[in-house]
Amino acid sequence: MLYRICAALVALVSVQAVKASPLSSFDPGRAGFAAQVKGLDIGYREFALFAMPGEVVPVSVPDSMAHFQTQSTAGNWRALGVNSWQWTAPVKPGHYTLDITRDDGARIRLETFVLVPATEVHNGKLNGYRIGHYPQRPLKGLDIYKPPTGFVEVTPAVAQVHVSPHFTLGQFLCKEGGGYPKYVVLRRRLLLKLEAVVDYLDAHGVPPDDIHVMSGYRTPWYNAQLGNVPYSRHTWGDAADLYISGPHGAGDPGDLNHDGRDDYRDSQLLAADFSKLFQSPAYDYLRGGIGSYPATSTHKPFVHVDARGFRARW
Repeated sequence: MLYRICAALVALVSVQAVKASPLSSFDPGRAGFAAQVKGLDIGYREFALFAMPGEVVPVSVPDSMAHFQTQSTAGNWRALGVNSWQWTAPVKPGHYTLDITRDDGARIRLETFVLVPATEVHNGKLNGYRIGHYPQRPLKGLDIYKPPTGFVEVTPAVAQVHVSPHFTLGQFLCKEGGGYPKYVVLRRRLLLKLEAVVDYLDAHGVPPDDIHVMSGYRTPWYNAQLGNVPYSRHTWGDAADLYISGPHGAGDPGDLNHDGRDDYRDSQLLAADFSKLFQSPAYDYLRGGIGSYPATSTHKPFVHVDARGFRARW
């Protein structure tokens, strides 16, 4: 899967929004091999894993020619066969690390978060943090709209942990006020989709530091305060609103069509680029929504990206 994605990026023809950069120090963060973890191929040196207390997590590496070792800061490993294991999560929620290391030193570190069960939410609050209430009925009966089973507990230190090569957990926190601990829901397919976006934009002259997450997770309570629809994918942790801004070359990097303004036409161009990018069969497992939005008095124009499992455009 990882190699098909790389091939798709190389083959993709640059479209109208951004120009290619001849030189780049960009590090995509790839490990040099891929591990299958809970049904997803992970080929990055750092990536997130989310598990319920005591959950048994399947981990394997489809490479019979190399030797791999596993270790973790907690939980138990059980070997199942050649480069195939089960890891049993500890019962205590928190942040742990799992390492899968090849005999030449190449390594994948799974930044693992054992979730606080959703059953700990009482009267719409979790440890004093306002969560609100998820809809009782999933939209159109779809499983992706069932309430989450648990939440990541976030402290200031945990907020700094990389959940993928170019994103930290703190970038996806809900914008509602209050101190720590905070709680977040985040889906791994969103992270894979965002890393594909980072790859694409850097190849066309926009470095990762210029890509900003304006909005990631929203609790149902906060989402309602914004007046948004109750089934927003942000409340399920698989949506992010992105904009481009930063000291990059001449002019405003968000001015993608080079007309002297960073406006709605630029976010429309960016959304069109992303839509063409994810038409590739290599990204079929990252199907989701893409939408463009204009600027307001409080934020720049932005693009919504999600991994809801089916195509949506607006």
